[in-house]
Amino acid sequence: MVRYPVSMDPDNNGSVPVSFPDFPEAHTLGDDEHEVLALAAALLQGNLSDYIENRRDVPRSSKVKRGAASLILPALTGLYMEMRASRVRLDQIEAAFAAFHKRVVIEIHDAA
Repeated sequence: MVRYPVSMDPDNNGSVPVSFPDFPEAHTLGDDEHEVLALAAALLQGNLSDYIENRRDVPRSSKVKRGAASLILPALTGLYMEMRASRVRLDQIEAAFAAFHKRVVIEIHDAA
């Protein structure tokens, strides 16, 4: 599980700007905390997709302070980060299993 801190500071206009200390390029704005967290989740997922598509290292999360807002990322993002850090590619893992006449299968199921 990878958890990233979220910075939310309501402004004088009644809006709630949100940013991520670990992703300086990610900013959004909403009308309330509930809306902002939904927008922030979509924004962070989009940023992560861009990092992965461009084969960039995903920043490690900074410490989340007690009681502070944060978002938990999907397990596959954590797997990607560990594989990048170890300089292991999925095609290398697949080739290793293929040598033993095995194949790697990742299944995604709807939540209950």
